Order: sequence, then structure tokens, then C-alpha cells
Amino acid sequence: MSSTSRPFRAELSRRSAAVGRCHLAGLLGLRVAAVGAGVVGALLLLPVGVGLRLLPPGAAALRRCADRARHRAEQWSGVRITTPDPLPRTAGARGVLADAGFWRDLSWAWLEPLVGGLLVALPPSLVVYGLFGVLVQPFVWRLLDDGNWYAFVPVHSTALMLAATVLGLGFTAAGLLLAPPVLRLHARWGRRLLAAPRVTEL
Repeated sequence: MSSTSRPFRAELSRRSAAVGRCHLAGLLGLRVAAVGAGVVGALLLLPVGVGLRLLPPGAAALRRCADRARHRAEQWSGVRITTPDPLPRTAGARGVLADAGFWRDLSWAWLEPLVGGLLVALPPSLVVYGLFGVLVQPFVWRLLDDGNWYAFVPVHSTALMLAATVLGLGFTAAGLLLAPPVLRLHARWGRRLLAAPRVTEL
């Protein structure tokens, strides 16, 4: 391996890993949404008493999800998110409801799949769509009718197939280039919601 190719391979590996992390963050957002929905269910059941027992373990599960997100933000992007005070263990549901960190966790759980999930979905989507243009279109365009389009290119000739291949390379490169800054932006977005209240930091 030449000395000039090593930095390129290392950078490609770093950006490919960032694309994979974006994909993983999107999948984990679905888990966070499920946990958040369970916590909201416990809140709705408070008037009938069942929620009094369900809320503390639900809040604890949500806090574990939030703590893992804080850890990933620092590990993947170098963005440190301060941790709130631990959830009260002796005051039950009332202690959870009075905890400012719990409400921050819950807000994050509902917004993360929508805002954060859409954000981290961009680089993997570009890479997958780009690879479809590079690896699939050259072999299937003859088998398809004139309705075969790749993005804005109608692929029904060799020249247009080559244009689609070049466009696919562009999409793939864009996804690789965007992945690290998107991860950092996602981490900063998480910090806005998950950082400990100012009073706790002081």
C-alpha cells in the first residue's frame, strides 16, 4: 500500500463509520420513541393509580436511554452533555414528576425520532441511493422500460446510464462527506434537550 493511499483509506473508513453511526442513531431513535410512549402511557394512567407504579421504572428506562445518548454524543462527536441529578428513588411517582431532568428526557424522547431521526437519516439515504445508481443501474437499465429514472435522469441509453452512474457516485460522496458534520449537529441538538438544567450545573 502506497503512503499516499493510506490517508485516503483512513478518511474513507472514518466517514463510512460515521454513516453507520448515523444509521444506528436513527434506529435507536425508534427505541427511544417506544420508551417515551410507555412513559406517556404511565402518565395518563396516574389518575387511576396504575401509573403510580409504572412511572418510576418507565422514567428510569428513559433515563438510561438518555444517558446512552449522552455517552454516544461525546464518544462519536466530542460533544459533552452534562448529566442531570439522578432520579429520586424514594419519592415514587411524585418525585419523578418534580424532577426537571425527567421532563427534559421526555421532551427529547418525543422530539428525537422526528427531528434527530430525520437529520441522521440523510447521509445513509444518500449513500444507499448513490450505490443503487452505481451498482444496480448499469445492469438493470436494459431490462426496464422507458419509465426507468434515476433521480432526474431518464435511463434508457448507454450515455444516460453512465450519467446515472456518475450521479450515483456524487450521491455516495455527498453522504460520506455529510456524515461526520451531521453527527456533530445531531449531538448538539441532543445537548439542547438533554443537558442538565442550569441550576444543576451551578
